[in-house]
Amino acid sequence: MIFHNGYKKRRVLVTGHTGFKGSWLAIWLKELGAEVVGYALEPPSDPNNFAASGLEDRITHVHGDVRKMEQLMDAFARYQPEKFSGGWNFGPDNTADLTVSAVVTRFVQAWGAGEWQDLSEPGAVHEAATLRLCCDKAANYLGWRNALAMEQTIEMTAEWYKMFYRGAAQESVYSFCTKQIGEYVKTAREMNLRWAEK
Repeated sequence: MIFHNGYKKRRVLVTGHTGFKGSWLAIWLKELGAEVVGYALEPPSDPNNFAASGLEDRITHVHGDVRKMEQLMDAFARYQPEKFSGGWNFGPDNTADLTVSAVVTRFVQAWGAGEWQDLSEPGAVHEAATLRLCCDKAANYLGWRNALAMEQTIEMTAEWYKMFYRGAAQESVYSFCTKQIGEYVKTAREMNLRWAEK
């Protein structure tokens, strides 16, 4: 079992479980046998994986704002997660540098139809030219390294949205998520990534 069964029967508190990354993490942890407690505000977008997969009915869902320390500490006291660790970043390595336009173009190709337009104002203030996540903590503590190339990531994302927009039921969405997590782990094992060892 990946992560050496380190999450089996462990209570894990996930902040931000209603968001994109947090919902996938909560599903993965649940599938690893963890007792997942999620602490977050309402989902930030529609559609969202949290609602689409019926995650609220599969884990302990606590509505709260991490900026309200007293509420957050109450959740920790009530649910007593076994471990606490600050923020973790998981992302592509530096070989996956793509512009937003390149990502959107590839997504449209993976979707199979559509077009997009850049409606940004040329003189507007923009973010930094290059944004990268620092994934050193995950690499050092978990031996984590990304298993998917950017093309695969975009294709899998497009497949999720296609499934969602076909009107899939919550059970089907959840199953699709676990299927994609399984594909990700299989790819990681084929690459002999340490975190995916059996």
